Amino acid sequence: MSSTILSVKPVRRLFAGCLVFFMMLQTAHAAGPVKIKKNFEDILVPASAIQGIEDPEGKLTFSDISSLEFQKKISAIPYGTQFKADTYYWLKFSLLNESDKETNWILQLPLHSENLLVYIVRPDGSYNAYQTGQQLDFQTRSIDMRTLAFELPPDRSAPVDVYIRLFYKQHTELTFIAINEKNYLETHTKGYLFLGLIYGILFLMAVYNLLLYFSIKDRTYVYYVLYILSAAFFISRKDGLAFQFLWPHFPMMNEYHHSLSLFLLLTTFLLYTNSFIDIKSSHPRIYLVNNIILFINFLHFVFTLIYPSYSSPLPMVSICSFIYFLGVTVYYLNKKYKPARYLVVGLSAMVISLIVLKLMFLNLLEWNWFIEYIYNYAIVIDAIAMSLAMRDKLIYLRTKKEHAEQAKLEEERLKTENELIQLKNMKLESEVTHQNNQLAAFATNSVQKMEFLNRLKKELEEISSEVPENAALKKLIKNIDKESDFDNHWEQFQLNFDKAHNNFLGRLKESYPSLKPGDLMLCAYTKLGKSNKEIGTLLNITISGVEKKRLRLKEKMNVAPEISLFDFLLQIK
Repeated sequence: MSSTILSVKPVRRLFAGCLVFFMMLQTAHAAGPVKIKKNFEDILVPASAIQGIEDPEGKLTFSDISSLEFQKKISAIPYGTQFKADTYYWLKFSLLNESDKETNWILQLPLHSENLLVYIVRPDGSYNAYQTGQQLDFQTRSIDMRTLAFELPPDRSAPVDVYIRLFYKQHTELTFIAINEKNYLETHTKGYLFLGLIYGILFLMAVYNLLLYFSIKDRTYVYYVLYILSAAFFISRKDGLAFQFLWPHFPMMNEYHHSLSLFLLLTTFLLYTNSFIDIKSSHPRIYLVNNIILFINFLHFVFTLIYPSYSSPLPMVSICSFIYFLGVTVYYLNKKYKPARYLVVGLSAMVISLIVLKLMFLNLLEWNWFIEYIYNYAIVIDAIAMSLAMRDKLIYLRTKKEHAEQAKLEEERLKTENELIQLKNMKLESEVTHQNNQLAAFATNSVQKMEFLNRLKKELEEISSEVPENAALKKLIKNIDKESDFDNHWEQFQLNFDKAHNNFLGRLKESYPSLKPGDLMLCAYTKLGKSNKEIGTLLNITISGVEKKRLRLKEKMNVAPEISLFDFLLQIK
């Protein structure tokens, strides 16, 4: 049994030794130095090359962390795997310079680090110590640039160790870059020129639209100018230019810069959008929701002012607000409000850039130079798109005004034509009334004439009965009968009546072929509004005869008994 035990122990020892050997290899691989090659312009220190240890109370010193005891501990916690928000950490990584001897290298740290202790340790144990960050005066920086950069020692015999003490906040951006001095100067010189171009474009857009405001007097242009200035103020924080040029000796401003600029950006964009689309009058509910969202962002802003330690880069409440505004502009675009199309383009670019930056802050995207300046690109696109949107709105309103003026002119033209038609109809009605009056007068005269001739004939007949041999008297009675010939009277009356009433009697005869001349006479006199007595005199019949004649006429024309002949004839135009 003992021999079995003796035989197992060497195997266990061998296994344990191999395990320790591979663990040491893994540790050595994880903590191995990052090699600087001459053909690299810049090197992003990978997460696998960085080690860290938590400093719960924030009291560990460089002497503590560089001791052998802590060297073992710092190797135990890989970088980034167990980091806690609002906690102090010490980080360590090594750089091995294998580039040309003539090349000097720069170590660039995250721009928005608030308060850093940096120790760059040479192979001989000597080191350079730096304390810098956004919470300290700008003059604390070893290189007078907007970035946090430090010269690396030219040692090439062994790795250079870098120790960094930082306060890890939620979403802290941790990117460490080694770049040779020449490329660093070229890159950041170009960066300053690029940023100068960005700010120059924004400044020119603001001035141009301010001049347009004085010309057009539209408040949307003022809101646009305020939005552009807020956008420039916002990116000046990320670029570090505000700290370098506006308040280099007041680092406390950096603590509120992000929250203030983001709130101003959101507020001015909301003012611009409300005015550009006229949301208040077109959709009061959307206007109310917009104000609620602005109020929520205001509360968040006030909270970050009171508790700045809880502020985070690009909080989700702000990103979600911009996404909501994008949805509103898409809604109006679907409602055929064409000027909103440029606003959708600009706002889409800005929302995409904010989301990309947020993903980088969450360590879900790896830093690169494009992401570094993505919001700068987006704000220029947004500024140009919003300016084009206002130009498109002017064209849209001008076209709408022209259409409204054309519609008004067309309305006035139709109104004038209607008035002319009414005048013409009034004239025609007046003429018809005049002709009717003439016809009525003619008929009245005819009645009076017939009555007179009938009385005269009756008197002459009485005289003729007393003097039957009087030939002259008989001739006179004959002339009276001839003058009282109703056929001559009717022909003249019918001619004048049809002329005044658009061939009324002719059309009536076509519709009702069974009507006789006497029937047509009755229709004509009835249409003129003659009484039964007047019609009886004209037709030389009694009043009861006129009434009977009316009834027979209604039967011929299939007129309902309850409808009067006058009303029926009045409907025939």
